[in-house]
Amino acid sequence: MIKFKKIKIDKQKNIFQNIQYLGKIYNLIKKYNNYLNDDYYSTYDLFEAIINLVIQTSPFFWVILQNEEFVGFVYLENLIGNKKHLHSAEIVTAFKRKFWGKTTKICAKKFITYCFKKLKFRKLKAVVFKENFRTEAILKSCKMELEAELKAETIKNKRLQDIKIYSIIRGKRKWKLF
Repeated sequence: MIKFKKIKIDKQKNIFQNIQYLGKIYNLIKKYNNYLNDDYYSTYDLFEAIINLVIQTSPFFWVILQNEEFVGFVYLENLIGNKKHLHSAEIVTAFKRKFWGKTTKICAKKFITYCFKKLKFRKLKAVVFKENFRTEAILKSCKMELEAELKAETIKNKRLQDIKIYSIIRGKRKWKLF
């Protein structure tokens, strides 16, 4: 059974929820940093960067568990809207290699459905580096469409890098995935 557990860190209120997963998140980001970030992402103090990421994206950061085993994480960033009406967000995710394939597709479909049904988002996006064909396949299986390809958008491995933006809009197409 697949579960999504929120990770919350609020330094002002001293609330730390589910932080036992931070080490696993750290290891996954360290391993797949090349697929998640460009050359502008500083890994000087990666653990501090992860803490800041969770703080900035809270309460929209989840770990993914299958039968209580850590599968990966997902978070929403670049939110548009307000507390009453969430309009759109960008999905960022990473999975342990042994869960690539069927499990990642199931998780993606469940998460998108959750974002539309429970969080009431109108649009979800994902930004993908051009060579990340596995992620593109998952996004397409979730009925996300290529919205744009931005040429020379960033620098990665000291070279200009194109990125692709996929999206799905609630109501535009049949979005119910289950």
